[in-house]
Amino acid sequence: MPTSAASDIGSGRRSGQAKGERVGTWLKRQVTGRRAQPRPPDPETNPPAPVADSVTPDEVFYLAAARFLDLQVSTNDVFDSRTTTAFSIGSTVLPVTFGLLGLSTKQAPAATIVTLVVALVAYVVLVFCVWRASRIRVLAYRPNMQALQGNSEIASGESLRRWVAAEYVASTEFNQHHLERKGIWVGRGVTALYAEGFLLSLAAIFTLL
Repeated sequence: MPTSAASDIGSGRRSGQAKGERVGTWLKRQVTGRRAQPRPPDPETNPPAPVADSVTPDEVFYLAAARFLDLQVSTNDVFDSRTTTAFSIGSTVLPVTFGLLGLSTKQAPAATIVTLVVALVAYVVLVFCVWRASRIRVLAYRPNMQALQGNSEIASGESLRRWVAAEYVASTEFNQHHLERKGIWVGRGVTALYAEGFLLSLAAIFTLL
């Protein structure tokens, strides 16, 4: 009997101490504002739910076609800007150089005259290339607005978007050949401008020697 009573008293004390520790821990969390950190989910037992793809293939096709067509239009604008700049520079430096060399009291050597003649030929080539590049100005930008208006009244949104994307692709295929030809002539014109500037510099050096 005394042993059993002592055991009960000891277990009661341990139970009371454990309960007191839990109460103390709870009070400490309340005072400090800390909360028990949740355990991260186990990827093996709780795999993440698959994320639904919000981008449809038709939307990707439409955006890619529209972006490529816009890129072609901007490339055409860059070509026009380069041809205008090349023609302006070439038309300015040639007469200025001729005028400055004409003010020289020294007799122009034969090397200077030959170099100026070749520079004049390079300028003629520049003008021809700029003219050929400026002739290629027609770019397709489909769809036709009237056809788009008519189809918008009878087709669904997805079908209309798919049709517009197909029209964009047809425009890019038409423009590709024209832009390649225009790029060739623009490149030749810029090369002629470089040659003209180099030859004019040589002419000035030959005159000063």
